Amino acid sequence: MAAVGGAAVFGPSGGVEGVVVFSEDVTGRKRSEGELRDREQRLQAVLDTATDAIITIDEPATVESVNPATEHLFGYSTAELVGRNVSVLIPRRAPPSTTGTPPATCGPGRQGSSASGGR
Repeated sequence: MAAVGGAAVFGPSGGVEGVVVFSEDVTGRKRSEGELRDREQRLQAVLDTATDAIITIDEPATVESVNPATEHLFGYSTAELVGRNVSVLIPRRAPPSTTGTPPATCGPGRQGSSASGGR
């Protein structure tokens, strides 16, 4: 596969004195672009079908993307999370109980678990 281009060469009087034509073999670049597209599609399929929440954040902890499992597990839509600090997904610690009951702990299947969703 080749990319072809050209340009007119103008002389001092302003008339066309020649033409420059060039071509470049872009076979390797096109193959690489196709391979990259395939990898991106496979990665997106993994993210879309994962049952675990997958959240990407930048250096200051701003949410850049979430997968569908994140929406299901936490109860927020992608639009509600992207651009916000990831701390919105981290449960706040309850103050020590005055009733003598231990505070709820987080984790799968435990009372007070953030994994069950909710805001």
